[in-house]
Amino acid sequence: MTESLKTYQRRVEQALDRCLTKPHVPQDLQAAMRYSVFNGGKRIRPSLVYLATTALGQPLDLADSSACAIELIHSYSLI
Repeated sequence: MTESLKTYQRRVEQALDRCLTKPHVPQDLQAAMRYSVFNGGKRIRPSLVYLATTALGQPLDLADSSACAIELIHSYSLI
């Protein structure tokens, strides 16, 4: 895997961690969501979001929510 893909993978992992850690969500539900999402995937879909954002000359901060959303939808589709 290229270094930029590894960077994007780490970035989306951090963004997903922030997204799935909320104080108002019951711990059991958070544990189930984290188990489903953090299963060691390659995170290709969010990387494509980041690559498109970079190609458009935009800061990656703008893509974090979209990258998380596409990965969460993918995880949901597998369950």
